[in-house]
Amino acid sequence: MAYTLRQVQALLTKPETELFQASRPEGLKALSARQLSGKITRARALRDKYRDVYRRQTVKTRTDAASTRKPMGEENNRTEIKAEVMGEVLARFEAQQDKLAQREAKASKAATGKTAAVAPVKKMAAKKAVPVKAAAKKVAAKKVAAKSPTPKAAAKKAAAKV
Repeated sequence: MAYTLRQVQALLTKPETELFQASRPEGLKALSARQLSGKITRARALRDKYRDVYRRQTVKTRTDAASTRKPMGEENNRTEIKAEVMGEVLARFEAQQDKLAQREAKASKAATGKTAAVAPVKKMAAKKAVPVKAAAKKVAAKKVAAKSPTPKAAAKKAAAKV
């Protein structure tokens, strides 16, 4: 059952209500992929928390023998509803994340198809650049060696200059 804001306002805390609001269609459109992953983490943590609390409360109410146990009433109802609400919120966030991933895949596929003719040129350029980098490293190593001469090397330079 999908819960409305009016139904959950009395149950949830302010940060939880904000998370619920962000999972609604207007809020989902405004979220970036990074924000969405943060919201998913938070919603999953809250859902797990309320599930665990509900389980512990249920076990605690079953301490009496079955014949003397009173029927389950409203004791754990609020916690159960909170767990359900956070499960729904999480499902909405994950659905939005899937949509974003599909859009990115579509966009990257389209971009890859358009640049297929340019790709071989880039590969050739990359192959040519590798030897240049190696030569640059050798030159840099020679400069470093020249800047910090050892006593023998300094004597050889002095002898060469004379």
